[in-house]
Amino acid sequence: MTPLEADNYITEKYCSEVTEAFRKNGAYMFIGEGIALPHARSNHVMQTGFSVLQLKKPVKYTDELSIKLLICFSSEDNMNHLETLISLVDHIKSASFTESLKTVNTADELADQLLSMEL
Repeated sequence: MTPLEADNYITEKYCSEVTEAFRKNGAYMFIGEGIALPHARSNHVMQTGFSVLQLKKPVKYTDELSIKLLICFSSEDNMNHLETLISLVDHIKSASFTESLKTVNTADELADQLLSMEL
């Protein structure tokens, strides 16, 4: 989430809130094969935005869940939060998106893939 903070989309407090939400309820943030969507409803957001981290090796979260790709997002208000979340989940859970991720090898390829999403 550092890019979101550096570009003034969020405050440092938002990072703490997301970390706490992930500790308490992280499993519900998993939306697909190794994909997690860390986020929180918060008053510490200035703009809606995304930050993406693709790990070289998956990190085990539980015996059943591992993280390979984190898509962190911030939303300015509750309505935007819900609309963005629904749109992201629908797109990411699509078979075409999941398949296309298997061919991604670089940060630029990942960025191109994510930017092609129509949210």
